[in-house]
Amino acid sequence: MYSTQGIQDIPAFEMRCVDSIGAGDGFVAGFLVGQLRGLNDYKSGEIANAVGGLAVTVLVDIEGYPTQEELDNFIRKHPVVDR
Repeated sequence: MYSTQGIQDIPAFEMRCVDSIGAGDGFVAGFLVGQLRGLNDYKSGEIANAVGGLAVTVLVDIEGYPTQEELDNFIRKHPVVDR
């Protein structure tokens, strides 16, 4: 990801993809949430990866989007994939 802080590699979360619809919208929504909360680009990207990843775990485009509590629990409990 390119940001004002330079190019950064943000590890992904390993997910089982059921349906990819909604992943991009979830990614953007997650990133914007982080930015609106005043988080740095890296942390915003981590949230974006989590929301986009969770979106692909269900058949409907927005059903996989997490609540804030679900997002916090997911990020805390799931290791990232750093390739």
